[in-house]
Amino acid sequence: MIFILIVNQGTTQLNAAYHSWKKTVHSLMTDERTGFAGTVVDCILWMMSGIYGVALVFVRCFQQNFSQKKLRCPVVSVGNITVGGVGKTPMVMALIQLFKQQGVSAGVLARGYQGVIDKKTGGIKNDEVLLLQQEFPRLPLGVHKNRSHSAAQVLAFYPAVQVLIMDDGFQQFGIHRDLNIVLIDTTNPFGNGSLLPRGILREPLSALARADVVVLTKVDFSPSTVEALQRSVRQIHPLALIVEAVHEPLDFVEVFSGQRRGFDFLKRKNVCAMSGIADPKSFVRSLELLEVKITQNFSFPDHHWYTVEELEQINAYMKDSGVECLVMTQKDAVKLKNFQKYFFDPAQVFALRIGMKIITNQKEFYDRVLSVLSR
Repeated sequence: MIFILIVNQGTTQLNAAYHSWKKTVHSLMTDERTGFAGTVVDCILWMMSGIYGVALVFVRCFQQNFSQKKLRCPVVSVGNITVGGVGKTPMVMALIQLFKQQGVSAGVLARGYQGVIDKKTGGIKNDEVLLLQQEFPRLPLGVHKNRSHSAAQVLAFYPAVQVLIMDDGFQQFGIHRDLNIVLIDTTNPFGNGSLLPRGILREPLSALARADVVVLTKVDFSPSTVEALQRSVRQIHPLALIVEAVHEPLDFVEVFSGQRRGFDFLKRKNVCAMSGIADPKSFVRSLELLEVKITQNFSFPDHHWYTVEELEQINAYMKDSGVECLVMTQKDAVKLKNFQKYFFDPAQVFALRIGMKIITNQKEFYDRVLSVLSR
């Protein structure tokens, strides 16, 4: 028993140290940390960014010229040029729904970033994969860091697939894309303008020239930046279709029963918010716009896998403070299906369902996406 307690305590301390390290790195990448030490580290990161940029050019040139494969069906890529959440998963789900409405069988290629191994199947599962499987149970889905490998598997097992959607595919040059959709978060488009690890850019801004469609997301959270951002994109790629989009709240759903509730159900109630996503501020903002009273916000790193200790701490806070409900994102909810016994009132644990809503050039966007079917 003592040994188990020591191991649990050690695991908790390691998790805390890991979270602290990620916050420190993020603060340096976003210029939040200053001072002499920060300046020294910034210089080191800047040099590493240069090395990363050179390596990126070689990898891209090699894959595009020597190893790129053209598949038997069209491929639509959904990606971004920064790290962090821009809404790729809601966009992928919107595209699946669009093709479904047209009677077109669509498959998805995902990487499964920071996922875990499924003991039954041996496959990789992360929050995005679990969410896609929950919303689309019969979805042809390939999960592998090598998208060519997963594409071959999906097309072999699902010969009826007519189009593939490649999630987080803008930097995946091993597969020919028929349409490149790039998402940009208007609340933090390009960070400090530097490449990883000094900044949040995966590629230089000139990479936007490869995009066919540029989607500006969360425009309702930062309307003052939209016009300038459009001009910046136009300077790089004058012919790109630019559309604006918002994360549209759909409803609340009880995590363990699946019962859906309207927005009035939690209006003006005291709740705890919990999220393990790249942009927790947007989640909190969405709840506030729905007039939900947030008494405490528990924020964890992106793709976080929760521990029993963490859930117990949240439960203890709710009991002591008299908070009525716990609200989380869908990505968090799908990872907690087997944790029902750790909540003192499972009926009061909810997830906010959201969708990607195109609010400008909607017809042009849909026409451009569906045009890949006639290649």
